[in-house]
Amino acid sequence: MARNKWTVTLEKKLPSAARYSNAIKSEIRNRLKEVGKQHVKSRAKVVSNWSPRTKPTFNSKVVVGRRISLRVAVKEKSKPYWRWVDQGTKAHKIEAKNAPLLIFRRGGFAKTQANPARFGAGRPARGAWVSKRVILNHPGTKARHFNRKINKDLKKNEVAAIRNGLRAGLRKVRT
Repeated sequence: MARNKWTVTLEKKLPSAARYSNAIKSEIRNRLKEVGKQHVKSRAKVVSNWSPRTKPTFNSKVVVGRRISLRVAVKEKSKPYWRWVDQGTKAHKIEAKNAPLLIFRRGGFAKTQANPARFGAGRPARGAWVSKRVILNHPGTKARHFNRKINKDLKKNEVAAIRNGLRAGLRKVRT
């Protein structure tokens, strides 16, 4: 005896591709804004003990177009100290500009390191005082690569934000 087979088909009109796209972009944008705040906070922690004269400020922005990107910008007060510390400097000549002598101490090392804590005690220079009237050859500054290390630390958060934003956007469209 033959059985009757019933086929049940539920039809639902799919939302437009634009609706999918807008919902997904919106969710990813919202989640990337939070990651942007983490980037700004990490960089601000690096410069927390810098003097107000040299301390830069940071901001983040999520740019949405054909691609979605997170941009972190630095705003320097006058001279590009952040870039000099982050990327280092080449050897260069230095001279006294506002005084007859160039006076400094030898030794010591930088307070701001690119370790996970981003800053540390450092060590003030303890060497002999040097005073020179002539132009000196500065050996340059070793790059500390703060941007590279912060970006690497927060890469997982960015990937998770995009993945979770995609999922949330799809859920939002389905309902």
